[in-house]
Amino acid sequence: CTAIDTVNVTVNFIPAVGVPNSFSPNGDGVNDAVRVLGQGIARMEFKIFNRYGQLVFETNNQNESWVGTFNDRELNAGTFVYTLEVVFAEGQREVYTGDVTLVR
Repeated sequence: CTAIDTVNVTVNFIPAVGVPNSFSPNGDGVNDAVRVLGQGIARMEFKIFNRYGQLVFETNNQNESWVGTFNDRELNAGTFVYTLEVVFAEGQREVYTGDVTLVR
């Protein structure tokens, strides 16, 4: 006896995005960099600024991380502000702001 059937699966996709609030680029392999985390991101623009408003990191690539450097020099510990503009796969646009703490 053979039976054939068809099953339709509907996925309720929930876009998600996040940025860690601290990192410690000390080479121990744990939280050594900060990057955009999430799913369903079609396009993004991630910028990190120092306390003077100077742009220290920028990327459009979700897989690219910041390791706490600027012009190939390690920055001192401190809090940095970020802006993140995301367009999700379904076309929804969101803008996020926050801060990330660099721990040395």
